Amino acid sequence: MKQLLLFVLVAGIVSCQSFQTATLPEATPTEQYKNSDDQVPPILVQEYNAGTLDDFSKGISRWNTSHGNLGLDIKGDTLAIYADNVGPSWEEYYRDFSPLDFSEYQVIVIRAKIDGWRVPIIRLDLVDKGGNITNSKPQMVKVAPNTGFQDYVFRYKNTFKQNWPSKATVDSTQITRLRFNINGGKEPYSGTIYFDDIRVLSRFPE
Repeated sequence: MKQLLLFVLVAGIVSCQSFQTATLPEATPTEQYKNSDDQVPPILVQEYNAGTLDDFSKGISRWNTSHGNLGLDIKGDTLAIYADNVGPSWEEYYRDFSPLDFSEYQVIVIRAKIDGWRVPIIRLDLVDKGGNITNSKPQMVKVAPNTGFQDYVFRYKNTFKQNWPSKATVDSTQITRLRFNINGGKEPYSGTIYFDDIRVLSRFPE
């Protein structure tokens, strides 16, 4: 009888040990990444605020600058960009988003104007979730002086490639930043630029 009880006790211990060290089934992809941003589908850019990336009606909390020589403010319902000798150092100002899908709508239109007669060159790069930048074919416009608000068009068809600091493909379905430079790498610019709105279109004009 004692031998039988001893056998049952030992068997129970072995069974418990086997249960504790058993390999559990792998989690399904949904379970494994349910808290990961990688599984959050991007927003179609044309559906983001009906295609208006910003009209500055909700302030500028998502806008930032890289340098003290650039200042941002709201004037009425427009974004005012104050530039003090910017350009040679590639100072930037930018707006961040949750991932946006630009795969079908690849034209950005900005209504802008400037104060004074000096003509700035505005460059707009798109940055994807991995930090890759559309710098292989830079999109730039010159803002005309004393003309009031005008539409300035940036076209990104066949431009989702990065050349520097390394060659890479920019993911057009995962764009998270609009990054602007004024006179990037060129002569210093001082002045005030105003943005009235920023829209995305499939073509211009629509």
